[in-house]
Amino acid sequence: MNLLKTPVPANLPVDVSPETKTRRKEIILIISFLAVAIGVKLLLGLYLWRNGFVEYDTDGFTRSIIAWQWEIGKKQLGIDAWLPLQFWLNGTLMHFWPDLLRVPRLVNMLSSIVTTVNLFFIGRALFGRNAGFVSAALAAIFPWEIWFGLSGMSESLTHVFLTTGVVFFTQWLTRKDPRAGWLVLASLGFLGATMLRYEAWFYSAVYALIALVIALRRNEWGKPDKIKVVLALVPAFIFMAGWMYASWTDPAIGSPLGFAKITSEINGRIYNSENTSMSFFSRLVFYPQTFLTLWLPLTLPAIAGSLWLAWKPVGKARWYLALVWGEFVVFILTTLPFNNIAPGSARYPVSNLLLLLPVVAYLFERAFTYRAQAVRYAGVGLVALLLLSQVYATLERPRDYPDEATRQVAVWLNKLWKTGYLKPDEKVMLDLPASDGPQGNDFTRAYYSLPVLTNHPDSFVVPVNFDTFSAMVMSQTGGAPHVWVHLASAGGDLKPFKNNYRDVETFGDYTVGTVPIFRGAAVLPGDGIVGHKGSVQSGQPVTATADEYKPKETTAIWVTRPDKKVINLGNKDADTNGVLSISYTPDQAIAGDWSITIVGMESGRRAVGMFEVK
Repeated sequence: MNLLKTPVPANLPVDVSPETKTRRKEIILIISFLAVAIGVKLLLGLYLWRNGFVEYDTDGFTRSIIAWQWEIGKKQLGIDAWLPLQFWLNGTLMHFWPDLLRVPRLVNMLSSIVTTVNLFFIGRALFGRNAGFVSAALAAIFPWEIWFGLSGMSESLTHVFLTTGVVFFTQWLTRKDPRAGWLVLASLGFLGATMLRYEAWFYSAVYALIALVIALRRNEWGKPDKIKVVLALVPAFIFMAGWMYASWTDPAIGSPLGFAKITSEINGRIYNSENTSMSFFSRLVFYPQTFLTLWLPLTLPAIAGSLWLAWKPVGKARWYLALVWGEFVVFILTTLPFNNIAPGSARYPVSNLLLLLPVVAYLFERAFTYRAQAVRYAGVGLVALLLLSQVYATLERPRDYPDEATRQVAVWLNKLWKTGYLKPDEKVMLDLPASDGPQGNDFTRAYYSLPVLTNHPDSFVVPVNFDTFSAMVMSQTGGAPHVWVHLASAGGDLKPFKNNYRDVETFGDYTVGTVPIFRGAAVLPGDGIVGHKGSVQSGQPVTATADEYKPKETTAIWVTRPDKKVINLGNKDADTNGVLSISYTPDQAIAGDWSITIVGMESGRRAVGMFEVK
């Protein structure tokens, strides 16, 4: 029986509109361009990392340690000169990947990549797609973004939140029918930035003022529309309000701006002469001068482009310039009453220069489209030179932090942990100058660098002074450390130490020692801690354990009773790891303090374990 079959039509091509095709091609072009730009960024970063760039400055290491301290519950983040979001984020990641060196760098490099993408969208919204491409290219090799991306600093995270806020703000600015939803998203971006650096507070204030002015000037908007704008701006101020309230209600601070006073005091202590000796005018122009000298091949076009757009505005460019330069002016005027010259002063205008990259892009994009061919060629050449100059500036960044001696000590310590000589939870004695003294910078470079470079943040003990350090290292019966590190600026005579440690060497201004000749024995029963006294009842055996002998070394062992009588226990060989354990039962019930002494016949290693017979 023949069955009638309905013929199946062949797959017909779906008609795609020219607009859709164009859109798809544009998306592919954008993704391809950004992928190349990001690839160049990563290659430059990799080159720097493999050629000695470790950290931007001390702040990066300090922030990594604070994040770790918060994660383990060792530090509660209260009102301080530093804001908490970076510590919360990095500390949370360290819970899953406890690496103080790599976690912050992964977060910052990813942030830097997103910032590059954000600059494309900002440039495109303001001046068109070509300006977006140039903005992204400039952002990809923006020197500070690469340096910060390889560090533990907070700027990369701040920039990604800040530029995210600006992306949505420019969408609201440039759309024909702007909706408050864009401002909500913008405010959330600014909110994140305000939880990272105080400069973002000024951006948020200026951003809100601009949005309110624009809303009030739109006569076609009714009252409900303007109320929506006001409500959309609220998220940007949530953290600021909470932080100021916490500062106000903190008994130790008692002022909404108490955190500003804390920051001012720190700046005054570190840069006292700069903040007290400069005239009012000098302090007023300090940051404009700092901005100008960041990188002249970039700051000069940024200023020129700003002046051009202020004179001949394009689209909403004037409002954008008001945001970037308005923040700069508010920042300068607001901080003038305080000690506003700080260790990180050179970094403060970097965000302004970053946000002016679309302005630089527009300036050159104008040259590309100029009717005179010579101008077009000049524009292309200048852009190429600018990009090359940024690559040059990026690669010329000094890679001397931390200094070579500190790096060598970190490598030396890492080797001791890797070989098992230092146990994971063992402490390293670190003798440093006073943190608040004239050699405070030396304290900082060692105290924050070594824990991060070794990824052992809880393994360093800093005695209060050299005398305390010396007493611990020179102890012949106590818990002399297996390893100690001394910085020359801490002072003190180290010559006697060479009689107590077999290996003493120097790295620059550091002296390090390992393999103690005199170190107590751990005694059981007791807490088993070297240098702590054991306790036994009459007739109960006691065990003493000591290390640092040579493998299979023969030792001489004796016991000293409370009445000073010496009992010879003969000889015993250490094991292949240089560890020896000996058990002894007091043969007479003599109450008091006893000791077991174990001396290496070849190395001279001497261990004494104390125990009390009750």
